[in-house]
Amino acid sequence: DPSRMAEPVNSQQQAKESIARGVTAASSDCAEEPCYPDSVALEHYRLAFLDYARFVISRFWGDASPEVFAKKAANPNIVLPNRNAAAAVAFARRVAKCLDEVERTYDLVAEH
Repeated sequence: DPSRMAEPVNSQQQAKESIARGVTAASSDCAEEPCYPDSVALEHYRLAFLDYARFVISRFWGDASPEVFAKKAANPNIVLPNRNAAAAVAFARRVAKCLDEVERTYDLVAEH
């Protein structure tokens, strides 16, 4: 369902925060508190997502077209952004938002 990729930003943020809370809860045995802070978990999530996006874009989008998406549309073994144009656009928007967040975090924004 392509609408899963195009969730509202708040839902995506809630999902990221939920992942971070789960990771930090799993590491609650640490002597130091918190041993894996939410902010670090979210940063790792962003970096991992961008690495995944790099792979998807470089490996699967070289021949992206409506015809290629149509050919792959019924194959559940192919990730949705590689077989559905709406999901691909939503994925690209998530990538752009995540890149913006990382650029701000590391002060990588180029001055024009």
